[in-house]
Amino acid sequence: YSFTSFPYNIQNIELYKRGTYCPINRKSQLLLHYRKLDEDDFKIDSRHLIVFGRYADLSPYSDRDFTGILFLSTNAFYLLSAFILFSRNDFVFGSIIALAGVVSLLYHWAQLKYGIKGSTSFMTNINVVEKALYADYFTALSAVTYFSFEIFSKSFARYPDINFIFPTATCSVIAIYFLLMSWSQQNNSGLRYIIFHSLWHLFSAIAVLIFALTS
Repeated sequence: YSFTSFPYNIQNIELYKRGTYCPINRKSQLLLHYRKLDEDDFKIDSRHLIVFGRYADLSPYSDRDFTGILFLSTNAFYLLSAFILFSRNDFVFGSIIALAGVVSLLYHWAQLKYGIKGSTSFMTNINVVEKALYADYFTALSAVTYFSFEIFSKSFARYPDINFIFPTATCSVIAIYFLLMSWSQQNNSGLRYIIFHSLWHLFSAIAVLIFALTS
């Protein structure tokens, strides 16, 4: 009758490991407190799948091993780009990039520490990872939106001399490619996700850095 016993059904632990199980919504959680669990409760319902809110299982890597620490350190590229923007008196853009870098660092730390599906801490700390994930989405989308606005506004102001945009655009395309590649590995390999997502951090920060130095 207790919801706390629900996640540890053997079938669901296997689903966690494959990355195909998503928690049911809050209303359904409350209902599970008041009725006996049956077989249907352990089936995946497409209405409860959170595609946008899924994150990769990075096991066996953690926030304390070399690979995990190296992955977290790639967020320093954003702080470097923010420092360059501050030095050029672009405090708004610099603050947005710095905030995105800090939130990204906190999210990936939570992902490495708490987000191992099938572990005993997974359901206990799932809200920590999910909240960090949505915060990361918000700050990253804010940075991308503002960056796009800056590119278009500077290009319009300097038209027809827009050659300075090409290096930034090239790095941006490469960065997006690696971001998509990392998402494609969410259910396959923690290491490949770490590699591709680290390259997303690197090239997106380089794109900002080039733009700051050439615009």
